[in-house]
Amino acid sequence: MENSSVFGLRHQARCLASVKKSTETSKFLAGTVGAKENVVCLLEYDDDSTTLSSLMYSHPDEVWDIASSPSDEDLFFTCHSPVSGNPMKSKATLWHKSNESIENGQQDLTALMTLESEGIKKLIIHTHPVSHSHNYVYTKKTVLSVDVSSMFSNKMNSPALQQLQNAVWNKHHRELVTVGGCAVSGWDLRSGKTSFQKLDAHQSTIRAVDCNPNKPHHLVTGGDDALAQLWDARQLTKPVIMIKENSHWVWSAAFNPLQDQLLLTSSSDALVHLHNVYSVSSAANVEDDDEEERREKPKDGLICSYDQHEDSVYNVTWSPADAWTFASLSYSGRVVISQVPLEEKFDTNEWCYVGEGNANIVMRYTGSEQNLKGKVLRVKKEQEFTKQTALFSQQFIEKVVTRLLGKEYVVHYEMVHVTRDFLSSLANSIEPNRPSFRLKKKVNCNSTAAILLKDLTQQWYPNSAFTFELKPKWGFKSYSRSIKGHKVKENHCRYCMHSHYRKLMIGEYCPLDLYSRDAPRVKRAISALIKNSNLEKTLKIFCGHGDNNLFLKDNQEAILEMIIIQDPILTKLQTLQRQLDSLDIEDIMSIYGKYSHQLQEPDIATWEKTVKCYKTRSDDKNEMQQLYEYVLSMTFKDCSILINLRQTNEEKKAVKYIQYRGIYVEYDIKVIDMDAKSIHKVPYWFELDQTIDRDFEIGNLPEGLNVAPSSGAPKHLNTVSLDLKQDVNQFGLAGKIWQSAYTLQALFSPDTRFTLEPSHPIPEAYYLSSTEPIPQKPYRILELGAGTGYVGISLANHLRAPAEVTITDLEQVVPLIQENVNLHYQQTPDSAKIIVDRLHWGNQEDNRKHGKFDLVVISDCVYFPELFDLLLSTLLDICDMSTRVVIGYKCRSLEKEIGFWQDYFGRYFEYEPVRKLITTEKGDKELGEFLGEEEQLFVFIATKRPQDEVKAADDTFTTLLFCSMGI
Repeated sequence: MENSSVFGLRHQARCLASVKKSTETSKFLAGTVGAKENVVCLLEYDDDSTTLSSLMYSHPDEVWDIASSPSDEDLFFTCHSPVSGNPMKSKATLWHKSNESIENGQQDLTALMTLESEGIKKLIIHTHPVSHSHNYVYTKKTVLSVDVSSMFSNKMNSPALQQLQNAVWNKHHRELVTVGGCAVSGWDLRSGKTSFQKLDAHQSTIRAVDCNPNKPHHLVTGGDDALAQLWDARQLTKPVIMIKENSHWVWSAAFNPLQDQLLLTSSSDALVHLHNVYSVSSAANVEDDDEEERREKPKDGLICSYDQHEDSVYNVTWSPADAWTFASLSYSGRVVISQVPLEEKFDTNEWCYVGEGNANIVMRYTGSEQNLKGKVLRVKKEQEFTKQTALFSQQFIEKVVTRLLGKEYVVHYEMVHVTRDFLSSLANSIEPNRPSFRLKKKVNCNSTAAILLKDLTQQWYPNSAFTFELKPKWGFKSYSRSIKGHKVKENHCRYCMHSHYRKLMIGEYCPLDLYSRDAPRVKRAISALIKNSNLEKTLKIFCGHGDNNLFLKDNQEAILEMIIIQDPILTKLQTLQRQLDSLDIEDIMSIYGKYSHQLQEPDIATWEKTVKCYKTRSDDKNEMQQLYEYVLSMTFKDCSILINLRQTNEEKKAVKYIQYRGIYVEYDIKVIDMDAKSIHKVPYWFELDQTIDRDFEIGNLPEGLNVAPSSGAPKHLNTVSLDLKQDVNQFGLAGKIWQSAYTLQALFSPDTRFTLEPSHPIPEAYYLSSTEPIPQKPYRILELGAGTGYVGISLANHLRAPAEVTITDLEQVVPLIQENVNLHYQQTPDSAKIIVDRLHWGNQEDNRKHGKFDLVVISDCVYFPELFDLLLSTLLDICDMSTRVVIGYKCRSLEKEIGFWQDYFGRYFEYEPVRKLITTEKGDKELGEFLGEEEQLFVFIATKRPQDEVKAADDTFTTLLFCSMGI
């Protein structure tokens, strides 16, 4: 069985006993029957760490029985006989064990008193109700009462049983219960008469006997007929329960001293069996009628078998310190310390609801059982969870996730058996605490296994602590050369797109900000998470235990921000997600369709091979490898992170910590919910991906975006519109001419009727209409996110060589731009050069292939927060200190878009709005309205800041600017 500890004695052994006085730790005594150098071994078992320690005491003879004193932990009796000579000349000795070592590292024993008698058979030790000192030694024909305090023995009336095998003290009636031959008898030592007797209790020799510690008149016997039988001494006609699980002689039987429905038996078949005898236990008598109606009674039967022995198991005994721990001894000298299966300890009243996800429900243990304190139980909802699936989950964590993520972030757990009755009762008890939107999925009561793991929110109990649970989701934007058509997922955060589809109002939050580990972006994301009640599933906060002002709400945001920036966990997850999902679901779906007829769920060996190939990149072109990697990526896209915090007094090298306001805060991070995904979910993922894309592109655009084709420039701009091709059905947002394009056309037009401040940056000499000498140096212009190419084409039509205009957008939009260039670019021998090319924002190869530019033009590209980081990355690559950036901008959602000006663009670029100059009555020039103000459009001209002037954020100017705009 799992969680057992094994100890091997040097010689064969026949006797084992618990140390009755030890109530702090589980201690056991075992004695050997070797040809020489016999010992008594003291074993101490630590229930918390499951470690086993031992001390050896040299003993002069073969030890045939052993019993500890109930009043003194250092005293014990042995029944023993010499190795050579007459074995019937046996003795019973009371020993005191010393802590002083003798030779060979063994401890010394001191004999306090010795009884000699022919055929001493058994020690029966009990606590006298007054003196706490009486013990009984059973010989072949005599019972000796021994008073330990006075070292006095007294012969008492006894049964004359020539074939005595065993005896046990019955505390309920102050009698000895003995077995010998086929008979079981009760003897009242006060009168010397039998209180009950059944001469044919078994068909052959009876060797085992024990009395129920909590229920009078009830006992168990076991014999050579391989039966264990439970009796009511008041009605001995037939046993109340007959147990047939053993296949050979039953040597020992023992009731659990507290939970007497648990019964152990051991036999010559090298097995120990744990039985449930609930129907005749004391527990069955105390249930009230209401409780009986509320739940079904447990059923009698075999709970489990323990098979660590290889020889006859002569003894089993329970620990007085821990009612769920027991020891067993086989003839080979092997002692096994075992635990009652955890599920037998489960009481639904001792589990409280913590929370749940889509697949699992988590409960915290609130009872007093030491082995369960600080644990949570995770049960499946719709999926039937068996021992096999639980074992697979366990191996998946240990052999797959740990290799990829690292041991420090992984939570290991154990599988426990659960019954239908337990799950049914548990489901009913937690139902009132579950959120209404989760009630559709019920606990699968057909499951036979559940997961038991450490309650990470209680790991520093009772110290004051705090826990964040963060579900970061996707940390990258899909990018693959295989994506067909115009796919917004290349430019937008998957989580944000999915939130639009679900109509979830997430405000400024974007998980890509968290993954960036850039201070202003992380701060914005965490602030949005804490303030937005719609995001409670993304960030949960557990106040934990203790009273510490450090973890008050005002400090939570700053502490979490520091940890996210410092710890590499999100970078690890992001890397795994991106690298394992190298093809995107569209290609993966093609691979799945190709092999679907032969696909089976990967076993652990397949997952191990997948990880090995991934880490070495030895088989990255193999389609099945790519399919397995994608499925694995979905595990890392759907996990959660638990961050536990506590205040500490000093810096510690062995732990992770941050320093907040002079206080050391220790933290620990674990990644949870790392279950393997089914390979057959690929079609579902593909359909969801396509649905999200279509919905986002058509129906979930930012407020104020109308994808109907434009009808032309506003009349007040006094410009001639180009009749470019627009196609919103094929190209979506990119297939429309936006209003800011017309405003930028007016800005750059040589015959504009406006006088502007600042004026546009293109030198007059590069215009076709200029009378100045033709410049020798090229003037290089780049339009980003050009869509139809309207601004770039209109510019090129006004400029002359050596001016160059490069018009860019995503690869799938390039054909639309090229078609419009072919139709509307008015090429002459003196015309500016025009280039159409793909430029994917954030792609360094694309950014740098054309070098630096003199002017960068951006028309209406600031509306999706998911694109801000990529747009900034491209601008930093293509601009130097002399580059001018002109941005045509329409404000649609200040809440979402202000981040671009404050935390992205404004940090690295100085910018100002373009305004019209008006002439006063006195003939003076002064600033008037903003260019484009009639359409709520604004034009900014910007230059790159020197590196040493990069700001943490640029909020002062932006706030004043937008306030003056009246937005």
